[in-house]
Order: sequence, then structure tokens, then C-alpha cells
Amino acid sequence: MKEDILEQMVEDWLVAQQGWFVKHNIRYRPSKEHPEYESKMDSVHSDIDILGFSNLLRGKHKVAAVTCKSWQDGFRAKEWIRTFEKNATYNEKAIQFQKREKWKYFREIISDKWIDAFLDKILQETGQKNFTYYIAVTHFVGSKVQREQIETS
Repeated sequence: MKEDILEQMVEDWLVAQQGWFVKHNIRYRPSKEHPEYESKMDSVHSDIDILGFSNLLRGKHKVAAVTCKSWQDGFRAKEWIRTFEKNATYNEKAIQFQKREKWKYFREIISDKWIDAFLDKILQETGQKNFTYYIAVTHFVGSKVQREQIETS
């Protein structure tokens, strides 16, 4: 049994579909050769929560990359749309504690060096360049229009 119940539910749903195989918590990080690599900022791994592979489907539907967000407060669409539209920047080093930069929750779709690492890992794991990216949430807070805006971004 996995620690994150949402990840378990997504995994169970995928493998219940005919022809699907699943890996979870696949670690990756930017290449040290990437021009924007910063060792102090980029040496910690991120992970792909769920990576599904279908031996029956073709094209972008053959691979499903899923990030799972089981936030008690819910996935607040309006806030995340604003975050997705900004450039990824790190907090300046400070004596006082600073909250984690919001973009880091979705680094695989916001930061160029993390996008490259994410795409490289999917290719390495599946042999595929095309895939469908999903955000699985326990509670969506927003309108249908906001959901569609996120789905088409």
C-alpha cells in the first residue's frame, strides 16, 4: 500500500484498464550540463508520481504522466493559473524562512530545466516522446471555465 491514497487510487484505476502498466515515484532532476543548472538549487530530486504505459494505445494516449495533489484545502484553480503563467524564479537566500516557491509544486511544466529533465525521464522510462499529462486532485476549487483553461494550457 502506498502512503498517498490519491496516488494509490490513480494507480489502481490505470491498472484496472486493459493493457496498462504503472510505475510510481520516479525520481528525476535537471542535468548538470543544462545551461541553467544551479547545484545548490537543483541537486534535490523531484518525482513523477505515476507513469502509466499502455501496450494497446498509440500516440500521446500511450503514456500517462500524472502528478497527484491531495491538498486538504483543495486545488485552487485561480491561484494556480496565475502561477502557471509566471516565470520560475528562486527565492533569494535570506536569514528568515521563506515559503517554498509555488512553481516548484509543478516544476515539470513551469521551469525549462525541469521540463527538459521531466521529458528526458519519460523518454528514458517509456521510449516515448509523446504523452498525456494529468493533474489528479482530491478537491477542485474553481469554475468549469478555469478547469478548461488549465486543461488546455
